[in-house]
Amino acid sequence: MPDAIHILHLEDSPLDCELVGAHLRKAGLECEITRVETREAFTDALGTTRFDLVLADFVLPGFDGLSALQIAQDRAPDTPFIFLSGKMGEELAVEALRHGARDYVLKERLVRLAAAVNRAIDEARILVERQQAEAKFRALAESMPQLVWSAQPQGAVDYLNGNWHDYTGAENGENIGDGWLAVLHPDDRRRTQDRWSTAVATGEEYEIEYRLRRHDGVFRWFLGRALPLYDKDGQIIRWFGTCTDIDDAIKFRTALSESREELERLVDARTGELISANAKLRAEVAERKRAQADLSALYAKTPVPLHSLDSEGRLLSVSDRWLEFMGYDDRSQVIGRHITEFMPPDYARLHLQSRWPELMREGVVRDLPYQIIKRSGEVADILVSARIDRDEQGRFLRTMDAIVDVTARLRAEAERERAEEALRHAQKMDALGQLTGGIAHDFNNLLTAITGNLELLNARIDGDDRDGLRAHTTNAKAAAARAAALTQRLLAFARRQPLRPDETEPGTLIRGMEELLGRTVGEQVSIRTEAPPGIWPAWCDANQLEIALLNLVVNARDAMPDGGRITITAANARLTEAELTHGGQPGDYVRLSVSDTGSGMAPDIIARAFDPFFTTKPIGQGTGLGLSQVYGFVSQSNGVVRIESLPGRGTTVHLFLPRSEKGRLEQAGEPVVAATIEARNATSGTVLIVEDEVLVRMVAVQALQDAGLQVVEASDGAQALALLDDGLRLDLLVSDVGLPGMNGRQLAEAARERRPGLGVLFMTGYAFDVTLGTGILEPGCQVLQKPFETRILVTRVREMLSGPGGAAGPDFPAPENSPAKRHYA
Repeated sequence: MPDAIHILHLEDSPLDCELVGAHLRKAGLECEITRVETREAFTDALGTTRFDLVLADFVLPGFDGLSALQIAQDRAPDTPFIFLSGKMGEELAVEALRHGARDYVLKERLVRLAAAVNRAIDEARILVERQQAEAKFRALAESMPQLVWSAQPQGAVDYLNGNWHDYTGAENGENIGDGWLAVLHPDDRRRTQDRWSTAVATGEEYEIEYRLRRHDGVFRWFLGRALPLYDKDGQIIRWFGTCTDIDDAIKFRTALSESREELERLVDARTGELISANAKLRAEVAERKRAQADLSALYAKTPVPLHSLDSEGRLLSVSDRWLEFMGYDDRSQVIGRHITEFMPPDYARLHLQSRWPELMREGVVRDLPYQIIKRSGEVADILVSARIDRDEQGRFLRTMDAIVDVTARLRAEAERERAEEALRHAQKMDALGQLTGGIAHDFNNLLTAITGNLELLNARIDGDDRDGLRAHTTNAKAAAARAAALTQRLLAFARRQPLRPDETEPGTLIRGMEELLGRTVGEQVSIRTEAPPGIWPAWCDANQLEIALLNLVVNARDAMPDGGRITITAANARLTEAELTHGGQPGDYVRLSVSDTGSGMAPDIIARAFDPFFTTKPIGQGTGLGLSQVYGFVSQSNGVVRIESLPGRGTTVHLFLPRSEKGRLEQAGEPVVAATIEARNATSGTVLIVEDEVLVRMVAVQALQDAGLQVVEASDGAQALALLDDGLRLDLLVSDVGLPGMNGRQLAEAARERRPGLGVLFMTGYAFDVTLGTGILEPGCQVLQKPFETRILVTRVREMLSGPGGAAGPDFPAPENSPAKRHYA
């Protein structure tokens, strides 16, 4: 009882108000009474001042007691309300009590007033204490790993902790009352309900095994236990219960059921555990009973290691299980110590710099990994879940922390990871075996065709059968062309093929391919394209993009032998660092997607889809390089490839290509490559050929001389530079990349220092980025991949001599911020 009771008295008679105060003081109650007599004054007083009690007359001028009771319940629902009236019949009194009044006293019987006031204030205080105890219980229950619940004395469930809702997937309030029966297994429902009804009726402890439905529909076995909590008069005021997952124990017990001796041992052991647990629970209940429902005993005896911390992170309390887990004998050995004293230095810093501020900011954390040092020096891996306990004003009281030991589990996971790494290594070696075997197989076939035709040509060279000779040369060239194509695919897979990136409009490219794609897939497959306006231009090699899309469409067609639909879409995309889990840079991309309605792919097939020579097609119907080429092209273009597929649900392949900066630079007024080039005579000019392989140099020189060009030859870079230093005037440098000593790139740089703007045509049979960097060329430079036909060499040289036909004229330096300059190694 407070020293002075603050009373709000709704009374239009000052004399009656003074008389009430006198009676209360005479009864030994110190009180301060505020009298109001109108609705407005009554409402304002409740809104601005906290009172311990409201006294109200029932009949007021223009106002009635029931209306005052309603206002008080809205404005101050926890403040007890007593009617004090001179005229109040029994029916009105009953009606007032039904609406929430604590009592009623007639003015002619003021001797009852002091007792009614004491009783009302005591009941309000008990209610507040019960609410505080309830809040403490819920905070503890939310930090425990079990499914925790409570019920009213009559058996109606009125609380289920968060673990219950996480497990069952039920909404808050869905399983309150008897709604929890809905998640029981139908075969367990009747006996569980009967057992619970018996426990509620008799007050005996409740214990039963039953199956609960998980949110995904799976039933697991649980041990349900509950004990009643009694008041000082021996009446049940609450039931507290838990549901513990025993599914693994049940399965283990069932597996051993064939052995009677083992089963009896298991039953005896289980019985002993239950007896021990029951004894422990009885001790906890006795402690709660002595402490008037104080939950501290439950906190101390829980089987989960628990502790609480003050605002500075020092231990306020620990449970018995915590002491047992950590190896300490008494709480005095740990209370008051900072929690970081039990952590390795790196975890102590992590706790202070990150984890503790996060808990203070969020109010709750779940399953944070920590390491903790036991008294023995052993370091244990744990998961910590914690929440902040606050008072009614929101002020910090303590943290409530629960610990789960995961040391054994992490050791098992580490062992599994080592086994998986060994498996991945074996798979990598298998992929390398496939790659080398596939290359050897295909090149042996091609070399057989080339050498065979050359042998036939040599055998018939002295005869008159010119048509036969032409056929053999044609066959040999076709086989060489197939070998060159295979090499290009291998280079594409290795992301080392030469690219000529430029600003590419996806919508224009897709529309231009519609007729070709339609002829490719046939009549049984329909193709739909979606390229809305506003799609950003991409920075890539348009020819290689067309090849990649064609490969994807062919794969999609082959996945739909009975026909179907292929959809090609273009869209803008902005990828963040979190979305780029397998490489790539955050930023703007153009997404091109090819979707089909075919058979789809299983996860293990998706994982190997980009492996070279891997194919699910029958032997002879695919090389296994199509998706490898797509992957190599996109990766070399600084893009990202993703596959989405489910068996029987079709497949979608997404190509994310970098957004072109060229258009945006022009809009910003920055310089881009633009000028006029004076066209040269495509049939004249001096060409310097630098090639260390005599046979290749001989073929190239002869082909260019036959085309009417002036040709000077050199066998290495030093000889070529000597010719330039001697005053050689030339219009184009044609150089092998893999020269001895100074390589082709270094020669080109030195030559262009002596002849600024000199055009350079690189010849190479190596993987492109071995000597030329990223595969993106400077303006004025081009690459001719070996092997090549002499007519292709002549055409490329003529184009570069004429200027506009080449990649860039010799007088065009690339601006420092151009895409070509930025990507050149």
